[in-house]
Amino acid sequence: MSDLGHDTPHASGPSLWPIAFAIGVACLLLGLVISWIVAAIGAVLAVVFGVLWARDVTRDVREEVPHVEPETRAVADAPTAVAAASPTQEPLEGYTRSRFLEASTLGLGAAIGAIVTLPVLGFTVLPSFTNLEEGEAGLGPLENFPEGEYVIATFLEPEGGRGEPPHDVHPQQRPHRRR
Repeated sequence: MSDLGHDTPHASGPSLWPIAFAIGVACLLLGLVISWIVAAIGAVLAVVFGVLWARDVTRDVREEVPHVEPETRAVADAPTAVAAASPTQEPLEGYTRSRFLEASTLGLGAAIGAIVTLPVLGFTVLPSFTNLEEGEAGLGPLENFPEGEYVIATFLEPEGGRGEPPHDVHPQQRPHRRR
């Protein structure tokens, strides 16, 4: 049975590290769109403040390891040296079941979050780095689009010239004017 006296929920005090970490991540994501320099600055901010935040949260777990006297064993031939457990020794502090479950739940949640987030992030960011060239769409001559009028346009594949519709298009399929 576990000792309920040491089974207190872990709650760190208020800190600004999570806010700075979030700013670093936002700067990193913004830098992916704007420039690599901004992305690098955001990555550095996110890593530095992420480490500082992790150190702050684990402060009470990182206590100094207590000094433990090495165990001495009596020689089997000497009947006078009988080793008895002294009642003054304090038991070593261990992790309670709730702390283990808390840490394992957080670890599994982080792993599942990474598994879900990384493909979505890849599909979101990757197309901006592929060199896909868009084809041109022919809308016909500029005279088909008078200034100040609403015109419904049909996109056509270019044939020979840039932006010119194919010559075999029926007049009904050409851009229509709405009066």
